[in-house]
Amino acid sequence: MKKIIIIGIISILLLTSFSTLSAFGKITSATNEIVVPDDYPTIQDAIAHANHGDTIRVRPGTYYENIVISEMLTLVGSGTSSTIIDGGGIRTVVTIYGGGTKISGFTIRNGGDAAAGIRCEGNDGSYNIIEDVHIKNNGIGIELLESTGNELKNNVITQNTKQGISIYRAHANVISGNTISDNEENGILLDFSSIGNEIYENIISNNEIGINIAGNCRSITIYHNNFIENTQNAYGGLDSDTWYNSDISEGNYWDDYTGTDADSDGIGDTPYSIPGSDCRDLYPFMEPLILNKAPNKPSCNYVKSSNSLSVSAIDPDGDQIRFGVSWNNDGNVDDWTDFYNSGEEAKIDCGEHKGTAGVIAEDENGAQSLWHSVDSTSKAKSHPILAKLLELFPNAFPILRLLLKL
Repeated sequence: MKKIIIIGIISILLLTSFSTLSAFGKITSATNEIVVPDDYPTIQDAIAHANHGDTIRVRPGTYYENIVISEMLTLVGSGTSSTIIDGGGIRTVVTIYGGGTKISGFTIRNGGDAAAGIRCEGNDGSYNIIEDVHIKNNGIGIELLESTGNELKNNVITQNTKQGISIYRAHANVISGNTISDNEENGILLDFSSIGNEIYENIISNNEIGINIAGNCRSITIYHNNFIENTQNAYGGLDSDTWYNSDISEGNYWDDYTGTDADSDGIGDTPYSIPGSDCRDLYPFMEPLILNKAPNKPSCNYVKSSNSLSVSAIDPDGDQIRFGVSWNNDGNVDDWTDFYNSGEEAKIDCGEHKGTAGVIAEDENGAQSLWHSVDSTSKAKSHPILAKLLELFPNAFPILRLLLKL
């Protein structure tokens, strides 16, 4: 009987609401989630139908595309081993003109010989985050072209025919936690008056030149990197470029450093000189740095019987992990759990919280994973049109909400 009453009320609501809804035009939420290929067969098709701020999730597969992003979007693959964007050797694989875009969880490969795997271009193509992406077999791995404030972190950038990363007239970018190896020319090239970039905690190996600073680039800060088996570890720079962190008096590890460490503090007693410049690393490490890696993206499921989130994550370094929850999925942590062992399951009570939450893992050293979004089931979700009405008119239909216990 209760089911019949609810169905009847839904029917009346739908009939009486069409005129109201028409005044609003098409019903859309502030941000939407699009799934490829469920909703659209290609990534570019999904981008064409997305609105500013939307999230596009891409299921495993190889997508032969050269995509262009002109809006602020979040593009999430299902993992670097299973979700591949292949540019077919024609041109740049992913071009970003839309500032504030986030890309993670892909392998991006086979751009043209003079093209990039990912290019962030122009003032409108600034303040992007590229994280947990494998980029290989392009002319340039990642190209920052007159683009500002980007974060490139925890990526693997390898086997590109020119540069691993090219920074051209691009300012205030942060490059951290990446493995940059086996690129035929430079691991990182800074050129044409790029200013204020920060490069730290990267492994830079087996490139022709590890880091090459050219073209009047200045105020570059480079520290806590491992330079290993490059033909030449570094070249160039101006007096304003700093190859160490002056606040903590620590520099980089250079595998061709020949100095001594008389006081056994782990820092060489003499500076490491940068060829092609008057720059020096005043605090070279005697041994490779052990760089802390962030936990993997957490796995997360809603358990209806206990009204809780079941979460776990693996930390590559074996560190303990705690989990943060953003109950409205806005990227700000509302609650933290205690610390758990790597791989150990944690239960998070949802209480009165409903809808989509975000979960992040953080290790004991403060390194954070990518966010994972998870839905806590509500009865309205079984009636998507009804759920949209209730979302659009949050203070309406109290009797229906009472019957559904929403």
